[in-house]
Amino acid sequence: MISFGVLGPLVIRADGLPVAAPGGTMGTVLAALLFRAGRAVPVGELADRVWEGGRVPRDCRSALQVHVSRLRRRLEPVRTARLLTQPGGYLLQLDPEELDLHRFDTLLCAGRRAAARRDWAVAEARLAAGLALWRDSPLTDLPYGPLHRDEVQRLEESRLRALEGWIEAGLELGRHHEVVDAAAALTAEHPLREGPLAQAMLALHRCGRVAEALAAYRAGQARFREELGIEPGEPLRRLHQRMLEGDPTLHRAAEPDGPVLVPPPVWVPSQLPFDLADFTGRVAQLAALAARCVPATAPPGATALATVTGTGGVGKTSLAVHLGHAVRARYPDGQLYADLRGSGPGPAAVAPAELLARFLVDLGTDPAAVPTGEEARAVAYRSLLADRRVLVLLDDAADSAQIRPLLPGAAGCAVVVTSRNRLCGLDGADRIDLDLLERPEARALLERLVGSRAVAADPVATDGLLRACAGLPLAIRIAASRLAAEPGWTIATLARRLAEDGRLLDELCHEDRAVRTACEADYVRLAATEARTLRMLGLWDGPDLGPEAVAALLGCTPTAAERSLRELRARHLLQSATPGRYGPQGHFRAYAAERVAIEETAEARQTALTRLLDWTLRSWDAAP
Repeated sequence: MISFGVLGPLVIRADGLPVAAPGGTMGTVLAALLFRAGRAVPVGELADRVWEGGRVPRDCRSALQVHVSRLRRRLEPVRTARLLTQPGGYLLQLDPEELDLHRFDTLLCAGRRAAARRDWAVAEARLAAGLALWRDSPLTDLPYGPLHRDEVQRLEESRLRALEGWIEAGLELGRHHEVVDAAAALTAEHPLREGPLAQAMLALHRCGRVAEALAAYRAGQARFREELGIEPGEPLRRLHQRMLEGDPTLHRAAEPDGPVLVPPPVWVPSQLPFDLADFTGRVAQLAALAARCVPATAPPGATALATVTGTGGVGKTSLAVHLGHAVRARYPDGQLYADLRGSGPGPAAVAPAELLARFLVDLGTDPAAVPTGEEARAVAYRSLLADRRVLVLLDDAADSAQIRPLLPGAAGCAVVVTSRNRLCGLDGADRIDLDLLERPEARALLERLVGSRAVAADPVATDGLLRACAGLPLAIRIAASRLAAEPGWTIATLARRLAEDGRLLDELCHEDRAVRTACEADYVRLAATEARTLRMLGLWDGPDLGPEAVAALLGCTPTAAERSLRELRARHLLQSATPGRYGPQGHFRAYAAERVAIEETAEARQTALTRLLDWTLRSWDAAP
């Protein structure tokens, strides 16, 4: 009997005896295959899960072949024939009982179903058994990377739902003394979640600790006001009022036909990523999004839909996540989140059918009952969201076609989409084009990151650093990280390094973040014509150019040049401060200069500049 464990450090057992689990990259390969056990994983997807975007080996296929070969040898005692090579990828065959994650998911679904039919004893037993499978945070022994961000966060959310469900079952069974400490600990761990707070208040109240229950509410209310600028949701406020009034029904579990005391059901998803404590600026954009997602009147007549678009590193995800946390109390039936990988270095974005299957399970559907096919899943998804208030945050969309199947069909929900493309094909959407930060906002962000004293100490150097960062939040955060990593550096030190010829993109790089990587993610997805247009603009370091000038630079017709320029503008790779004139956006000027030096011969570069000069001279001669 073989078994694998990912709910803690990676473990392998054969017939009950431990087998040395691989670490490092080989362990990450195994973990990535375990998370997709029973399904073929394409090489590109596997590479995305094993390496950071900027660190994928040039020949990732060969690198993976080496790791898989070593993995097969390591797993020889546990029947490596089940680690199969498939066309374009790899497949790890496992029975569901051989992986602790599968067993946990099965027990969690069984507990949900029991809770839905109010069979609290069965719900408590199933959820307790599922929670007992957790040994520690998942994959703590493997290098931090994409798996931790994508999979571990989802697992932690599932564990949290299981724990909330176990506490609810305990409350319904009258075991408040047994769950009160767990409810209080969960509230301390997740201070902005209303469900655990409601459970902790109810448990304290039933234990006779009424003053502590009321104090817990006041503390939670203060946190919501301070960090989110909102009041607790209506269910939590109602529970507090009933405690103040001494409602005697609080001392017993709700009757089947009576009111539910704990606001959220156990299958309510709360998937929003971490919100930045130093989020700065974007006041107008945040207000516009909030107005769309929190209508001033009663429940809206249609699904609210908003898109946040802009270049890589401009802060689209940060804005959307910050908005999500600010309005989550308005969506008590859950908040769904997914990274659609529309601009990543991998070969393919997430297919709508795959994401619909995940959302259906997250909303309480038994995995075995998920329909096959995109259309059938979309119908089931819309049916589940009917008459619910759910916030759906879809991050990094590739195009409008990827989004349409994921839109709820009824009123009451809100969808916020981020993308590097403008998504003009999404009808009915409120569109926010997120531009580079204005200088006051950029300075305020730098002050939040490095301290106002350091910024004020050298205004000239600060201006130079902000000019080099060009209003890109990613660049400012990387600059702040570099200053923190080099205690002897001042802002002037880094500003001088950023100003050196050809060093800008080399300097704006720290750990797993790099402005060059953000630019490259856009560039590699361009069609050949648009890619050439962008890099050829790297030859020009002057004012923005019109289509005729760009046509001369490219050696094509003005119509063809304008078509490419407009496509690049739609992808937020070019700026157009004046109608009809274009220039590389922010750091794309430096990136384009790099690419043209690499991909075009010296002769081709000189010929292009000569054509541009000839066109300029002819234009001057023809001027009245």
